[in-house]
Amino acid sequence: MPLGSLADAHGNLAAVRLALKQLSGMVEQLIFAGDAMYEYRFSNELLDLIRENRMHYVLGNHEMSLLGPNGDRARAAAHVRKDHLEFLHTVPESIELEADGRRLLVVHGSPWKPYSDYVYAGSPLLRRFSEIPYDYVILGHPPVALGSRQGSGLVLNPGSGREPADGRPGARRAPRTLGTASA
Repeated sequence: MPLGSLADAHGNLAAVRLALKQLSGMVEQLIFAGDAMYEYRFSNELLDLIRENRMHYVLGNHEMSLLGPNGDRARAAAHVRKDHLEFLHTVPESIELEADGRRLLVVHGSPWKPYSDYVYAGSPLLRRFSEIPYDYVILGHPPVALGSRQGSGLVLNPGSGREPADGRPGARRAPRTLGTASA
């Protein structure tokens, strides 16, 4: 089953639309590995796309901030749709999926406490992924695309729809895709 993954749009609606257009007809399921929102900016339009496309979606650190105590003012803004806010409260921090007999774990950052660690190529944390029983781990969080074989599993990060691959903040471009994977 072909899967497509996106992460870290950080409010970049145009980038998500472009990624969906590029993936159209190529994938059967879509995964969004967190941070659709950016800081305390609520995007009804991005949640519309996530929900309309029935994406498997996990909370990122920006959604967690928005839903936390410091997000009261942002959540109370007049443009925030109540149904989207209720939906966000149901989104998990991790999802386990099975596709074609393969096990997938979707998280935003690290699957280990404190969960917010960045996982980069060459990170010592990558070796730990061989200890977990998944064929694929799809994550987001750092703005750098990643595809790394760890034991019998593959760790994938599609990169960011907001930050360029070299990590310079603030640039806006389409989300990087690692192509599609058949699970």
